Amino acid sequence: DLSDSQSGEEEEEDWMSALLQSKLFTQLPPTNIQKLFSRFKECSAQAGQAVVVQGEAGDNFYVIQSGEARVSRAQVDGGGEVTLAHLKPGDFFGEEALISDNARNATVTMVHDGSLMYLTKDDFKALLHQPVVNYVDAEEIGRMRAEGQDVQLVDVRLPEEFSLDPTEA
Repeated sequence: DLSDSQSGEEEEEDWMSALLQSKLFTQLPPTNIQKLFSRFKECSAQAGQAVVVQGEAGDNFYVIQSGEARVSRAQVDGGGEVTLAHLKPGDFFGEEALISDNARNATVTMVHDGSLMYLTKDDFKALLHQPVVNYVDAEEIGRMRAEGQDVQLVDVRLPEEFSLDPTEA
């Protein structure tokens, strides 16, 4: 059926377009874009399925191709879950755990059946994370300050991530 084929192509263009317009992807070197899309794999997801679970290790970066999902976090006081966001096609999740190498900080559950595109942790780090993150070590910061550059350090970790850092004890 031609209408099904057109609908599938439009769906693919929608998630790809939304992804390319996101802040995470606007910094991506053009040479990585084709490699990136060729490495995405597809999987189906059913309503009620938890795609990522708070507290588990991060393994993949996900983009919603079709369907909808809910992002929730367990409350610290044990008072249940709080909904943080609703995700639609083109929205992505799972990058924070891959970037920080910390456990997932939220649970993402499918609200409606759908399809997800995903990158493995290794592909995400090689094609997305490394090209857009500039690492500066303590020695480089010292050199920058010695040259008179205004250097400010900002801790952007979530409270849970901060509390897991043994160097802060």
